[in-house]
Amino acid sequence: MRFAPISSLAVAKRLDKDGLLGPYHLLLAHDVIGKEIEYKWFYKQLHKRWGRDLFIIMDNSLVELGRPLPAADLLHAVKIVQANVLVLPDKLSDMIEITFRSYQAYGHIEQLGSLPHYCSYMGVLQGRSIERILLLGQLLRKLHGVKYFSVPRVMTEQFGTRKDVVEAVWKAFRLPIHLLGFSGNIADDMMCGLLPEVIGMDSAVPIHKALFSATPTDLRTHNPRPDDYLDYDCSDSEWRKFMPFVKTNLSYIRACGK
Repeated sequence: MRFAPISSLAVAKRLDKDGLLGPYHLLLAHDVIGKEIEYKWFYKQLHKRWGRDLFIIMDNSLVELGRPLPAADLLHAVKIVQANVLVLPDKLSDMIEITFRSYQAYGHIEQLGSLPHYCSYMGVLQGRSIERILLLGQLLRKLHGVKYFSVPRVMTEQFGTRKDVVEAVWKAFRLPIHLLGFSGNIADDMMCGLLPEVIGMDSAVPIHKALFSATPTDLRTHNPRPDDYLDYDCSDSEWRKFMPFVKTNLSYIRACGK
């Protein structure tokens, strides 16, 4: 399992400088658009360095904004950094609304000229039962270019674990699966991250825990990230203080995923 740390662009640059960022990324579309020039320049350098190993997932920003960005904005964000995957618009635990939003965005993007050749779609699978989740998967799989699925953290709250959902989705569709975010159960997150069907996971927790918490290396519980998290930066001296905690957290997560 690969891990994508979610952070501000300023902190991502610091992570990269210290060799902690890695080639697996999940970006938030609204933040990419809001800092277009900076993202474009930074990811141009990363593409040169990592080549085909660089893998970028463009998230639709539902959690951050309360709604996914419009299709035209999502397409624009993809092109800024040349993302490999676009997460189709969704809604927490609402299969019917996910289907509607995903099909609507797909149609709009096709009207705008379709995704770039280097990008595919990722459907978000969630629902009140595994049967409904698999039905949603069948509907999204009909969209041309859906080559990945994701299972969000809310499914841990729904079922107690994401394991059953991941295994059922893999058995039904044989598509790579990304785990969206840490849940409140890090033991389950790490267990599910070890499943062979899972290609990766993302979270802000290892970073904001190190930067803002009194117990920066205790990942068992965590608070919501600060509202200004995506704009946060620190001084060089502060980073030297925080960096060992960041490194410890990321090393732990990535070691658990091996």
